[in-house]
Amino acid sequence: MISYDSPRQRLRTLFPSLIADKTGDIGFVVGDAGIIDMPNGKRYLAAIFVKRPYNDPIVRDFVRRISRIVYNYLDLPSAKVPDNLR
Repeated sequence: MISYDSPRQRLRTLFPSLIADKTGDIGFVVGDAGIIDMPNGKRYLAAIFVKRPYNDPIVRDFVRRISRIVYNYLDLPSAKVPDNLR
């Protein structure tokens, strides 16, 4: 995994199986954007940013949950990417 995180960055990745990502936390917004490489050969881009009460840590868990839901869905054998999106 290549990470473009600043050495001063406290919050590391919120996404699973990353090729590259940039996580951010500025007090009232937290998020992550990255390229996710999956074991089944699929790769996708994701970006999740959430406005929150100032420094509320529960939002990081929310972003992780949303990321995991998308990852698990795309990992299903029946999850097909439409031809026009390939």
